[in-house]
Amino acid sequence: MTAFAPQVYKIFFEHRPEYLYVFVKSDVMSYEIAKQYWKEILSMQHNRRYKRILVDKDISQSLPPHDIFTLVSELAHSAAQV
Repeated sequence: MTAFAPQVYKIFFEHRPEYLYVFVKSDVMSYEIAKQYWKEILSMQHNRRYKRILVDKDISQSLPPHDIFTLVSELAHSAAQV
């Protein structure tokens, strides 16, 4: 059985006619946190077959550029296998 860390962010989805609106709020940020909420967003996009997403974030910290690059690369690669 896998143990998961408590969720340190809140994510809200709003289904709009032409796109998926997403609001993410967190007081802390890390590569792992960003990866998790982006997985949720992409899963919702895939399941509901949205072509567009609008992400609104209220996050007090930002990721270092190298983590952003790694995250985007991994997410793009995983989306290509869907």
